[in-house]
Amino acid sequence: MSRSKIIQILSTLSKGEMKSLGDFVQSPFFNSSKVMVRFYQALKKLYPEFDEKMMDKKKIFGQIHEGKKFNKQVYKNDSSEFLGLLRQFLLQLALQNDKDIQSRLLLNQYNRRFLDALFNSALEIHKNELDQKYNVDDVYFEKKFYLENEIIQFGLSRNKQNEISLNVVNRTSYQILHLYLWLLKSLSEIKTNEFIFNAVYEPNLPKEFFSQVKDFDILKH
Repeated sequence: MSRSKIIQILSTLSKGEMKSLGDFVQSPFFNSSKVMVRFYQALKKLYPEFDEKMMDKKKIFGQIHEGKKFNKQVYKNDSSEFLGLLRQFLLQLALQNDKDIQSRLLLNQYNRRFLDALFNSALEIHKNELDQKYNVDDVYFEKKFYLENEIIQFGLSRNKQNEISLNVVNRTSYQILHLYLWLLKSLSEIKTNEFIFNAVYEPNLPKEFFSQVKDFDILKH
């Protein structure tokens, strides 16, 4: 089990995250297996060093399945299931730290459940959050693109295509602005690499692209 995927992930967790993992594993919403709870408890005893001398599969198996003879396949299945829980835990951590994705997912759920009043209220809140949180840059336009897309999906699901025609234009505009600004950053990085490392790129699609749109006035938009 030494340096398995499970141990690689657990080794990166802070004390607070390790405790939160315990809460996660013991939550009936995410896990209904007592075996997984015991698996966590067995591994927690080895945190944070995970000393190879202590990483004996049979000992760990004995803590998970007390009184049972070691079974390699059962242990493999347990490890696979626990790894799945770990991945879900990492996703929950990422989601917890990304308020924008939370807002978009909530809008999506309100839309799917036809909770129109809640959707419209959450939409206005998220619009204001984006305008206050971000500078007008490529990230801002990317967020605005996704927001317009939620509005369009809302209109389509209610057969109100006539009310979202402007949103379709806005969505495309935000996508273009995001792409243009993001490509500008990339072009700067390419030029830096050419200068410092004498890198040569043939063909060089970014340069070709900008040579065609060099007269585009982004400030106008």
